[in-house]
Amino acid sequence: MISPEALRRHPAFANLTPDDLKSIAAISEEREYEGGCVIFEEREPADHLFMIVKGEVDIFATLGTGRLSIVGTLIAGDLMLLSSVIPPHETRFGSRTRGPTKLIAIRSGPLRDFLEEHPSAGYHLLQRIVEAMSERLDGTRVQLAATA
Repeated sequence: MISPEALRRHPAFANLTPDDLKSIAAISEEREYEGGCVIFEEREPADHLFMIVKGEVDIFATLGTGRLSIVGTLIAGDLMLLSSVIPPHETRFGSRTRGPTKLIAIRSGPLRDFLEEHPSAGYHLLQRIVEAMSERLDGTRVQLAATA
């Protein structure tokens, strides 16, 4: 479990009630990684929603040739593995830390159950997740245009 305060500081959780934050904190933990660590691979079950506390994480896709292509880099404050709350709850990309990285990992099954039981909290969190997805799609579009 982490401190509810650690969640409250993030915009995705800022509009939640203290009780909501306590519930989500109870299903969360801090994780630390060295540089070059893979956090998740493509096509794995998306079993955690991550919030980057410190560090940078490259998001990559494996091309048909087997070559890895970095499609974006996430930084402190970003949410990661958004598919953990959106069906079919499977990773679309892989991730690798650039250097020492600290994350908050929220178990996705209990989080989805919580959001279903607390629609107001679910609405606020999903708004932030959709915003993050939109920003990532824009970033991917720019990345693709640069390689064309």
